[in-house]
Amino acid sequence: MLYYTIQRNGGISMFDRIRYKALAKERLTHHWSYLAGLTLIVLLLSSVSMLFSWIPLIGIIISIFIAAPLSMSLNMIVKKLFLKEDIAVNSVLEGFSLFGKTIALELWITLFIMLWSLLLIVPGIIKSYSYRLAFYCLMDDPNLSPKEAIQKSMRLTVGHKLDFFVLDLSWIGWAFAATFTCGIGSLFLIPYTRLTDYIAYRAISEQSLDLSEEETFDKETYTL
Repeated sequence: MLYYTIQRNGGISMFDRIRYKALAKERLTHHWSYLAGLTLIVLLLSSVSMLFSWIPLIGIIISIFIAAPLSMSLNMIVKKLFLKEDIAVNSVLEGFSLFGKTIALELWITLFIMLWSLLLIVPGIIKSYSYRLAFYCLMDDPNLSPKEAIQKSMRLTVGHKLDFFVLDLSWIGWAFAATFTCGIGSLFLIPYTRLTDYIAYRAISEQSLDLSEEETFDKETYTL
């Protein structure tokens, strides 16, 4: 349960962007430098794929097989921060514990977004928001299949895709600041945005159903 109260009627809104960002900033207090350091390690490891960028297909494959698990590692790191758990340096590799499912999930999401984008760019963007929480779903329940993680994300983001779009727009100022600092600001922005997303995911999950009722999503039909 989140350490703040989710109220279905009144009180905190169904998607309180300002509150989520404030909670993320609160959690990051006294941890900014450490998280920035871990983010730097992840980015450096991810850049290994650039060594093969001159081989188009191989470069893309290596990028997916390295970047996706490392991205999952960042999700696991912000989850630990949220739960006030110790975060070791080797946490940057924890995403590889879900290597197979993470890769499969990345490939499925990429494929679905590409297919929807063939219609028009807008459907592809909308679907990207539908799948936004899939990696958090898989992280919290490794027993889910990639398809189930996608379906759960789609269910959780019903009515919230525009909310996430507005949330993304709220980071524009930070993004410009990161650019003007030659990318150094990104080391602080990435964990901030990831943690905010995770808090939003937790809040939406708690609002949508009780733990005892969870998993009913697989009984519903969604167009991937």
